[in-house]
Amino acid sequence: MKKYLILLLILTIIPLLTIIPLRAQIINNAEIKIYKDGVAHVKISIGSDEITPYITLQLFSTNATNIVVYNEEKNLLDYDIEDNNIRIYSLGSTMITLEYDTNDLTYKQKALWIFRINTTFPISVTFPENAIIMGISSIPDSIVIEDKTIKMIFSPGYYEVNYEIPVIQPPAQQATIQPVIIMIAIIIIIVLIITILKFAKRRKIEEKLKDDEKKIIDYLKSKGNRALEAELREAFPEIPRTTMWRLLKRLEKQGIIKIKKVGIQNLVELIL
Repeated sequence: MKKYLILLLILTIIPLLTIIPLRAQIINNAEIKIYKDGVAHVKISIGSDEITPYITLQLFSTNATNIVVYNEEKNLLDYDIEDNNIRIYSLGSTMITLEYDTNDLTYKQKALWIFRINTTFPISVTFPENAIIMGISSIPDSIVIEDKTIKMIFSPGYYEVNYEIPVIQPPAQQATIQPVIIMIAIIIIIVLIITILKFAKRRKIEEKLKDDEKKIIDYLKSKGNRALEAELREAFPEIPRTTMWRLLKRLEKQGIIKIKKVGIQNLVELIL
């Protein structure tokens, strides 16, 4: 009888151990600091389960240098890198910090610097001191100006920021208008233009929406801009399953929503 109980226990525990590494880690904080020479320092803090043997994270670059990984007690952790994925052996740790440098996030065209990033989690980016923002592809969640630096916080997605670093003249030759004032004015103008264009695009699209499509959008807004497809079918039982799918694909084609796989289910996110 004891042999059967031991065998049953082994058969129960082994499958559980195989799925432990697949648990999703939590990004507690992510930040990038860009230096004047274009090098970006990345620092990411990740919450981890004590029984999880390892976590896997995608790096922003295949050319990462000065990589350091440590836990909440500042003990260094082992890791392996394949392409731009890093596997951190985290068993026993509750908080993991990854730091590295890369020059792949920025490049220069004459006097203009271009910063590009495609992130799957919120991240803050601090630009070099005295940098002047010349263009932003999408509106960040927030823009903070501290002393002579600009910090932007971005939600998940693709972003491109153009900036210049002016040559600081000696005090006797400095212009009467401070660079910070010009920088603030440019940022305000860019944000206003992007906001107006985005609002106009949204109004134009919403005018063409059908009633069922408007209901789906209103429901997603009430759910924090995201919901599972199964939740939508449950919320709108009058819409047949195939009709619901065609409706969602039509909204995705218009750039209003994004559909992605989460396990075996479809997650619908409002992006307009």
